[in-house]
Amino acid sequence: MYFGEQPVEQTEQAIVAHSIKLKHRALKKGHIITTADIVELQQAGINSIVVARLEAGDIDENTAAHTLAQAVTGEFMQLDSPFTGRCNIRTTRHGLLHVNREGIDQINRVHESLTIATLPHLAHIQPEDMIATIKIIPFAVDSATLESCRTAARRLQPILRVLPFRTQRVGFIQTRLAGTREQVLDKTTAVQTERLADLDYTIVRELRCQHDTAELTQALQTLLKMDLDVILIFGASAIVDRRDIIPMAIINSGGEVLHYGMPTDPGNLLLLGRHGKRPVLGLPGCARSPKLNGLDLVLQRLAADLPVTSADIMAMGTGGLLQEIKSRPQPRE
Repeated sequence: MYFGEQPVEQTEQAIVAHSIKLKHRALKKGHIITTADIVELQQAGINSIVVARLEAGDIDENTAAHTLAQAVTGEFMQLDSPFTGRCNIRTTRHGLLHVNREGIDQINRVHESLTIATLPHLAHIQPEDMIATIKIIPFAVDSATLESCRTAARRLQPILRVLPFRTQRVGFIQTRLAGTREQVLDKTTAVQTERLADLDYTIVRELRCQHDTAELTQALQTLLKMDLDVILIFGASAIVDRRDIIPMAIINSGGEVLHYGMPTDPGNLLLLGRHGKRPVLGLPGCARSPKLNGLDLVLQRLAADLPVTSADIMAMGTGGLLQEIKSRPQPRE
């Protein structure tokens, strides 16, 4: 691609490199110069301007952006029309965004003229959300460079994946201590109902019992007879040990405890258990708030049919420092 200053009379069909203000209008960056433009520029006393001009083998910025976007786009995605060398990719489904970090890095390393930026890996996305954008930096790129990016995208497919949420049936248990108010439990149910609905979960049965191992075990056994995908337990008192009431009730009812504790804050005291393939979660106290906490990160993965293991939870520390919840008893500061 040619780029440089040229006499105005030689610039027909060239690309304006920098916006030029004339008496009654402006020639914007990227504008293709016409004969009428040249006359107006000369009348304004402008003798030379900086332009770009495509040469053999060059691909214009919009075509290049759209071509590269097509190479990384998968199911449940759609492309915006390219403009000024940019092509945005949007999702058509509610779910999580799976990003192949190696693939993105390799494409961005091909040449500085072609770039791709995405939302973070496993970002929670809604229909119409922009999940990635391709930007061509100059006015054109050579076809060999573009083909190198397409080759990298094909070799490392899928670069981007939308993992749609699947409707999940939830059993919910809350425990009581002496003096626990039903109003508090009702509010907790309302918060969880809203949180779960945003991820396509539905509470199909709620049980309330004393904060006691035997009673909680019995409540769990009742829910285990139902066709449920996930069981959530909100204790009247926070879980403080693997031998506490909630983990012991999970074990006594025939389940297992996979992990206790989480490198996210708020949400440190989450417990991950399982009955067969059915997850059973002991909720942290911060889940009474609708604000994002470690529980949401686990629920999002389960809704997208991603397994959640002890190793997965241990890997959540980077980015795990979430927004503080003012209502919790012991704020960070």
